[in-house]
Amino acid sequence: MTEQQNEWASRFGFIMVATGAAVGLGNIWKFPYMAGQNGGGLFLALYLAFLFLIGVPAMIAEMALGKLGRKNIIDSLRQIRDDYSLSFPWHWVGYLGVLALILILGFYSAIAGWSIAYFFKTLSGQVIDTTSDTILSHWDSFLANPKALLTWHTVYMFITLWVVVNGVNKGIEKLSNWAMPLLFLLLGFLVTYACTYGDLASAKAFLLDFKLEALTPNVLISAMGQALFSLAVGAGAMLVYGAYVPARMPLGSNLIIVATLNGFVAILAGFAIFPLVFNYGLSPAAGPDLMFKVLPLTFNEMVGGQFIGVLFFLLLFIAALTSSISQAEPLVMMLSEKWGLHRATSALIVGLMSWGVGVASLLSFNVWSDVHLLGDMNLFDSFAEIATDIILPIGAFAFCFLAAWRIPKSAIQEAILISDKAFALWRVLVGILVPLTLFWIYIVKLTD
Repeated sequence: MTEQQNEWASRFGFIMVATGAAVGLGNIWKFPYMAGQNGGGLFLALYLAFLFLIGVPAMIAEMALGKLGRKNIIDSLRQIRDDYSLSFPWHWVGYLGVLALILILGFYSAIAGWSIAYFFKTLSGQVIDTTSDTILSHWDSFLANPKALLTWHTVYMFITLWVVVNGVNKGIEKLSNWAMPLLFLLLGFLVTYACTYGDLASAKAFLLDFKLEALTPNVLISAMGQALFSLAVGAGAMLVYGAYVPARMPLGSNLIIVATLNGFVAILAGFAIFPLVFNYGLSPAAGPDLMFKVLPLTFNEMVGGQFIGVLFFLLLFIAALTSSISQAEPLVMMLSEKWGLHRATSALIVGLMSWGVGVASLLSFNVWSDVHLLGDMNLFDSFAEIATDIILPIGAFAFCFLAAWRIPKSAIQEAILISDKAFALWRVLVGILVPLTLFWIYIVKLTD
C-alpha cells in the first residue's frame, strides 16, 4: 500500500487524530492565562465565536484540499493546480508550510521535552517535599543546563518520530485512539481535584467574569489568533491529515466535533490549574514558568501533590506528543513520496533537521541568550515568530482563497460532503470573513 492510499480506519480515529493535532501545550497553559488577562468571560465568548466562525471553516478548507490532492503538501497543491488548470504556482505555498513545520517541530520539541523531564523529577521526588527556594532554583538551574535540555529534547524527538515511523494507522491513529481518551480522563480527574480542594471562586472570577470594559482591538486579535491557530491550520499539517480521510467521510460535522473538544480542553485546563494557583496565593501570569515553576510550588504544598504532579506532567506530555506527530508526519510523507525513501529514513532526515532547530532554540535560554535573529528576539522567539506569526497566516489565507474561489464549487463541495445551504454559508465564511480576519491579524502583528 502506497502512502497516498492510506486512510484513517474509522471516524473515531479521525476525530481523535485531528483533535490531538489541535490540542497542545497552548491549550493547557496559554489559553487560560490569556482568558484571565483579557476580559475573562468576554475573551472566552470571543474565542468560542471565532473558533466556529473562523477556525472551523479554515480547517475544513485545508482538509478539503488534502482530500482532493491525496498527496504530500507540495504535490497535492501541484496536483490541484493541474487538475483545475490554475495558473498560480500554489505549490510554493507548500514549501512555506514545510519550512514552518520544520521550525515548529524543532522549537516545540525543545519545550515539550521539559514535560518528560518534570514527569520524572516529580516522580522521583526532586521537586516535591522540599522548600520553595529549592523548587525555584531547580527550575533556573535546569533552564541554564544545555546538557539536560539537550537530553530531554532528544528523547522527545525520538518518541515523536518513533510514532510516525510506525505509519498512519499502526502509529499515529493507534496512539491517538488511546492517548486522547487518556488525556480527557486525566484532565477530568485534575479538574475535579482542583475544584474540590482549590480556590474555585477565585478561578471562576479570573476566567469567567465578563469584563466588557476589557474589549479592545488587541483582545479581539488575541481571541481570533488563539481560535485560528489552536486548530493547527496554515502549515499543511491538516492538509496531509485530510489526504488520509476516506472519500465518503464528511468533514464539516466531524471537524465541528474536533473544534468543540479543542475548546473544551482549553477551558477545562484553566479549572485544572487556577484553583490550585489561587489557593496557594501564587501568580497566574507566568507563561511557561506557570507549568514548571509555579505549579510545582502548589504540588509541593498539597496533600497527594506528588501524585497530582505526576499526572499533570503526563497530561502535558500527551498533549504535546499528539501535536508534534502532526508536525512530523507531513514532512515524513513528503520525503517518502517525492524521493521514494523508507519512512524510517525520511523520519531520520526530518528528525535531524528539526532537532537542529531545537538545539538552537534551547541554547537561546542559556549560552546563546545574546544571539539575536529578528530584532532583539533570541533564536527561540525568532523561530516562533517566523513560523507562527508570518508563515501560518500566509498559508491559511492561501488555503482558504484557493478552496473558496479557485476550485469549482462542485468539486470542493464533494470533498467536504455538505448540504447546499451549509456549503453556501461555509463559502462566505472561508472566502470572505476568514481572509479578511487573517489579513487584519497579519498587518497588526507586523506593525506592532
